[in-house]
Amino acid sequence: MKTYLQELRGQVRGNARLRRRLDAQERRILRLTRTVQSLVTLLDKLGHGDDREVVMAAAMVGWERMRDEVKREIEKVYGVKL
Repeated sequence: MKTYLQELRGQVRGNARLRRRLDAQERRILRLTRTVQSLVTLLDKLGHGDDREVVMAAAMVGWERMRDEVKREIEKVYGVKL
């Protein structure tokens, strides 16, 4: 028969194991996001920034919002509709 302390230790170990797995996945997602950001930047420099796939990739890493904000600022400053 397990005691309360033995069950609690098992839960603590399980929680620690789950936390390590979540942290590893978070690091992997961050690494993939940085890779996508690098690729989007490179493709933009090569003149492919308006390609559909590049725009979608930029949106996936959160750069679409920034692009929209810059576009609004340009429209506001110069009075031109882009």
